[in-house]
Formats: sequence, structure tokens, C-alpha cells
Amino acid sequence: MQAGAEQSKQLVIQFIQDFLQIQFDGLQSGFGFMKDQILFRSPRGSTLSIPTDTMLLPCEVAREIVRRKIADNEKAFERKVA
Repeated sequence: MQAGAEQSKQLVIQFIQDFLQIQFDGLQSGFGFMKDQILFRSPRGSTLSIPTDTMLLPCEVAREIVRRKIADNEKAFERKVA
């Protein structure tokens, strides 16, 4: 039973990564105060997040949200380095 659960977990992770084109880092609960989050790694190694309900959007819309999140992170990084 444990092996089946692990395979199911890996299948979900792979689906999230393929759908959003990200390096999945985990899930974070909003503890009822905010939306649960999908954690992912930016190209610079920062941990970023988007709401889990992003997965309900069409693929290209969801990927654009990820691209914008990464672009905003890059701009913030460049301002701090400059």
C-alpha cells in the first residue's frame, strides 16, 4: 500500500510540474487564513508560490502567472544587487 501511495504522490508532482513547467518544491497550507500554495523554485533558486487554484485555470493562463511571478522575482533581485 505504501508503494502505491508514493507512486500516486509522484504522479501528482509530475503533473503539476508538467502543467506549470516548474520545479515543484512542495505545498503549503494557508491554514484557513489564505489560499493553499504551490511552492516552486525560480531559476535563481528562490522559493516562489502561487495559489493551488491556479491549477484550475487553462494551462497557458497558469503558465503566464508563473512567468510573471518569476519575472517579478528577477526584477526584485536585480534591484537589490544593483
